[in-house]
Amino acid sequence: MPERIEFLQTAEVRETDLQILEVILYLADGDEQEADRIWREPTNLELIDIFVILSERGTDPETMRWAPLGYLWSRAIQELL
Repeated sequence: MPERIEFLQTAEVRETDLQILEVILYLADGDEQEADRIWREPTNLELIDIFVILSERGTDPETMRWAPLGYLWSRAIQELL
């Protein structure tokens, strides 16, 4: 469990909204190394999963920042859907 807390505490340093990190960690099954890989270089399928999960949780992905992908990361995902 401490690993999850450590990953989530990096939101500010990563300049990424906490909700995105929570979903990434969920997709990585709690594996911090895999979560870091997803954060740095997500596949198209992972991006879609993140977008869908955030939307299902009632969060608007278009208002969220994700430093490696910028503020408009979710608009590109909508074209894939």
